[in-house]
Formats: sequence, C-alpha cells, structure tokens
Amino acid sequence: MLEILKDLENLSEKLNLNFNKDWFGYVWVTKEQEILTVYLSDCRDSIYEKYGHEISERVNNLENFYNSKDYKNLIKICGGQVISKKSFAGYREFVSDFKNKEIKNILLDFCDRIDKKIGKLEKVAVLTETDIETEKENLLNGILSHEWIHILLEQNNLHTKNWKYNEGLVTYIDYSMRNKLDELESYEKEMNSDFGKEYFRNAILFRNLVKNVFDKEKIEKIKDFLKLFS
Repeated sequence: MLEILKDLENLSEKLNLNFNKDWFGYVWVTKEQEILTVYLSDCRDSIYEKYGHEISERVNNLENFYNSKDYKNLIKICGGQVISKKSFAGYREFVSDFKNKEIKNILLDFCDRIDKKIGKLEKVAVLTETDIETEKENLLNGILSHEWIHILLEQNNLHTKNWKYNEGLVTYIDYSMRNKLDELESYEKEMNSDFGKEYFRNAILFRNLVKNVFDKEKIEKIKDFLKLFS
C-alpha cells in the first residue's frame, strides 16, 4: 500500500497533478456486499444491465438477481470499487426499505463497515475479503491501485459522465505506472467480455492521444479531450 501511494505521488509530480496521501483509504467487505452494491449502482456491465438500466429497475428485480446463477457466479470473484461519501449519504435509508431481510442485513452490514472507515475521506476504495493469498495479493496491488487512481483523478477533476473514458484513463495511468503500455493490446485480447475490453480499448486511445506529448502537458491534452464528453 505504501508503495502504491509512493507511485501515485511520483506520478502526480510527473504529470503535474495535485496529490494528498490523506485522500486514500480502503475497506474490506464481503463478496456478496461488493456484488450487491455494484448491482445497485450505475454499472453498465451487461450482466447487470439485463436486470435493468436504471437503479429503480434493478431494485424491482433485486430478488431475481439475488437468486440467479449470475449472482452465484459473480460472488466467486474478487473485486473492488470506489464509494463516495456523497453517494453513500442516503444509502442506509435506501436499504432500510428493502423487504427481503437477508439482502437488507447484508447491505446494512456494508453500511456499518463504510461508516467505521470513511471518516473525513471524500471517497474510499472497497475491496472484497478473501483467505486466498494470491487473491489478496492481487487485491492489495492491482485492484487497490486501480481504485486509488480513480480517487486521484477525481480529486483532480479528471473524469467525465462517460464511464468508458473514465475506466480507459484509469487503465492507461495504471499501465503507465507499471511500464506496460506496449502490452495493452494483448490484455484487450485476453478479456472475455466487451465490458472488460472497453477498459483497454480506451486505455489505448489515451496512450495514442498523448504519445508524443511532454509529461507536464499530457494532462492538459487529456482534459481537453474529456471536456468533449462532460
């Protein structure tokens, strides 16, 4: 974790971004909590979209999703996301209206976990609990890095309403820090879903956009591009 923060600080200096180590924190949650909260967000993954495009539709289909093969498969996978204090503010009240007590208790426990950790943070990364060492290593390196880059960019007003470009930019920054920008095409081919491929397609877009631009000027060029979709 300290290594990720150091990498983010170095990256910020290189790209002329604001940086504050106090922006970053993380919370462990269960896989069930991770999947249910992603489902009840505006995530555009097709596996969630088939239960509704709007959150209100997904709430109406919540029990169908909870009892589905999709849910049973998804909770086998580790993951992460960013929770903002602003979006979380009314979440407990929102969940309290759910009729299914099992789902309600899972999500109320999620609220308790976030409440204990978020404190003065505007945003916090969420990671899924696991006892498997290889999964935990990936969570504390790859996934946490990805989520903290989201926080860094949002704190610098580098985001847009288009999720594809947000994820593409984070992926570009992530693989730039790892010195793996030349491997983006290979990772895109390895993705099994169109949703996953979008991350790398748009990372390639950003890589090519700033390919011959000096480091200190890259963010300005990226900002100009994002303004087209704000």
